[in-house]
Amino acid sequence: MSVKGNWTGNKSPSGNPDVIFGNSSQLDVQFDFGNGATTVVDDLTFVSSAGSYTISSDGTGLLRVGNVDNQSTSLQTFDIPLEFQNKETVLAGGPIQFNQAVTTKTGNNELTFTGSSEIIAGADDIFSGNIDLFLSGTTLNLSNTNQSFTSISVSGDSIIDFGGSDATINLDFLNVEGGTLTVKNWTGDPGDFQVTNNVDSTSLTNIVFEGWGDATWNPGDGVTPGIIPEPGSYGAVMTLFFLTLWRWRRQAYR
Repeated sequence: MSVKGNWTGNKSPSGNPDVIFGNSSQLDVQFDFGNGATTVVDDLTFVSSAGSYTISSDGTGLLRVGNVDNQSTSLQTFDIPLEFQNKETVLAGGPIQFNQAVTTKTGNNELTFTGSSEIIAGADDIFSGNIDLFLSGTTLNLSNTNQSFTSISVSGDSIIDFGGSDATINLDFLNVEGGTLTVKNWTGDPGDFQVTNNVDSTSLTNIVFEGWGDATWNPGDGVTPGIIPEPGSYGAVMTLFFLTLWRWRRQAYR
């Protein structure tokens, strides 16, 4: 960040700047804030022509940010600890992957994921600090990892993609306030989808478990999916139905 030649106008930024990543051939970006330091910027934006950036650091410091907006269709990867300053928004016009701790500033624990693309968890337990997560029209891809939130609230059609058989999610509260929450690639093991407090019937009605039937909830077992027949089972049921009907008609006309 201190290298002048890396910035527009050959001048490194001062204060808490907005940082814009454009159409550059230098896609590996390193913040040189050193061990234990905190660097503060305002909004981070990847323009529509931006390639696939990887944001890292030279030590164990922290990057404190405002909103993050990926206007590109390219994957943007944060391999750096992030702390969101206020009740911020991550706009995923294209995919965004977090590989290290994502926290929110004390007292501002709300974080909104929105946009038509996906937010990808790149490691276990990266979301910490009692985050209240709001999903609005986007996909949270657990990518076969284990994650915890204080709550998840859904305000527009969104997806939680478990991404593999080893993924788990733990919440205190789950609310589907608007739209539908679709749960994908889940094994159906209730222990993998734990909600500590009550999930109201309206929220359960607005959750679609891909490959499963309607779900129930109880504090001991978490979220439990209903069982629906596999396509082959449907075929067997229909075959038995028509065979029974044929036999009945044959007997009736004797």
